[in-house]
Amino acid sequence: MSKGRHQDKPPKNDARAPQAHKGAARDDVAVVYANGSAQPPAPAALLKTPNAAIAPGAPDISIPVRRKKPETQVAALCLNEARDRVLLITSRGTGRWVVPKGWPMRKFSLPGTALQEAWEEAGVEGVVGQTELGRYHYAKLQDQAFAIPIEVRVFAVIVRRLKSRFPEAGERKLKWFRPEEAAPLVAEAGLRDLILSLPELVTSGRLMPKKSDKRRK
Repeated sequence: MSKGRHQDKPPKNDARAPQAHKGAARDDVAVVYANGSAQPPAPAALLKTPNAAIAPGAPDISIPVRRKKPETQVAALCLNEARDRVLLITSRGTGRWVVPKGWPMRKFSLPGTALQEAWEEAGVEGVVGQTELGRYHYAKLQDQAFAIPIEVRVFAVIVRRLKSRFPEAGERKLKWFRPEEAAPLVAEAGLRDLILSLPELVTSGRLMPKKSDKRRK
């Protein structure tokens, strides 16, 4: 996301971000857990979740989520050139491990948005695949004390270089992980599954950039 924009809330007056609906009827709000379930996860699941106190799905946390069609965000799953390491970054709001993501940008395609987010949030220069790898869902908390459902569309970015100067430098930590190390660190179940599927995706050739794939230099 652009410098100065808090990751945990949509930018004000930005056409890319969903707008809150004032005066919504009571029946458009449901209390659910942040993992999308109406039931809390088993206590054992909490013990396996890093940063459990702030992770979506914690048993003692519930939030109202508006019943509506999910809004779309775009994420970059950043990989090294050998395709055996995943780059994770920390969230500015909570410090937990996440992948670069944000709202679609009018001047970019969805893959182009993923590459731009990787640059702004992690200083990535590289190649983005034009084929969507998969999707995951989460509930995004808003200032009005309710959440909106989000569907995140994920694109692979092969990292050529990591620049030390980029829009959000100094605001996040970056670290490379093996897929089996990265998966337990992220809170969203769908993202964990996607990360764990990386070896299969590499074998199938879906992570190999094509000539039409976009580069950022």
